[in-house]
Amino acid sequence: AGVFLALTSVVQTWAARKAIAGQPGLNLEFSRVEAGLSSAEINDLRFTRDGAVITAKRIATRHRGWDFVSGRVVNVESLAVEDLLIDLRNAAPSPKPTGQAAAAPQ
Repeated sequence: AGVFLALTSVVQTWAARKAIAGQPGLNLEFSRVEAGLSSAEINDLRFTRDGAVITAKRIATRHRGWDFVSGRVVNVESLAVEDLLIDLRNAAPSPKPTGQAAAAPQ
């Protein structure tokens, strides 16, 4: 019964929200997560950081779950993104590099 519950969207959505809840500086919202051994789907994604906002109505993947189980690697076979929006109008500028690498060539 526990395995069946872990494979339900309601439990997966709750677990995903719990996993990101304590991450400082990370603001990630979604309405639904559904993941299986060979596919995953996230609905109504909203990611914000430093004024940048990324939203997507739906992100879906097909992948080989055994690769993750055996080697902790996810090889995505297909990726579909619907209604992707990247809004950088209020994004904070990235910090300027320091040191010799930042010096302009003369």
